Amino acid sequence: MNKPALTTLTGKKVRMGIKNGMTMDDFCQKYECDSAELIVRIGKLFTVNDDARRILADILANGKKPKPRGAAIAETVEAPKAANEATEGEATDDTPPRAPTLDELKSSESELSDKLIEMEKAYKACYQDRDEGRKKYRSLLDDIKSIKKQFDAKVHEAEVIIRRDDEIVGKMNGIWTEYRDKRAALEAIRAQIEEMSKIVLCVYKDREIAPFDEGLEISLDDSGHDELFKTLREQEVAEEFRLKDIKVVARLIRIVANLGSPVELIFDDDELKMAYEALKST
Repeated sequence: MNKPALTTLTGKKVRMGIKNGMTMDDFCQKYECDSAELIVRIGKLFTVNDDARRILADILANGKKPKPRGAAIAETVEAPKAANEATEGEATDDTPPRAPTLDELKSSESELSDKLIEMEKAYKACYQDRDEGRKKYRSLLDDIKSIKKQFDAKVHEAEVIIRRDDEIVGKMNGIWTEYRDKRAALEAIRAQIEEMSKIVLCVYKDREIAPFDEGLEISLDDSGHDELFKTLREQEVAEEFRLKDIKVVARLIRIVANLGSPVELIFDDDELKMAYEALKST
């Protein structure tokens, strides 16, 4: 047989269970829960007038009784029998019971009055403790709501930033693609400009230097070649070449430098070309 769920526990069932001597363990076993869950359930079932603390105290009191539930029931069954036997035994005694004196009644009245005052104070203290706990609980709930509101706002802010970041990255990729294409086009144009601006000079065997394009009108300024010639012929590598070749190399180096434009040289003599390649960077 399946055990009832904790949600089926009602206030009436709690009172009946206490009356029948059920302990905390009995309730937990019957409704398949732990003590913390049971306490929460009882707190929901009972109002201020039907205080949950009092109910829990009664349940705990059942657990402190030395005799098990069966023995307690047996006692309640045997009690009337013992009372009847005592009544029958006393029937033969004609002495009437003694009535309490006024002082005894006053003493009992004072004792009970003091006890009730203590119980009222204890109840009020419990009531205050409960109210303080509930105030703190409500304050915590307000804090939780505030924190959740702030958290939700931060989450929304983060989502906005992420969406914005995606847009920026997309824009960056578009810019970079366009930049790469335009840079390639620029390099191609520069290459074309350089190619079209290049001056081709021919160096003949007779050491004459002239533009490849006969219609190109340029000035072949070789100023400074005399000083350069003196410097080049002192180089160790110059010993391998003829002086007239070194002089032409000096003129070529100065002409290329003075033109200030890209220059392509076409040699008609291999020895002169070798001299130029060897001496131009010295």
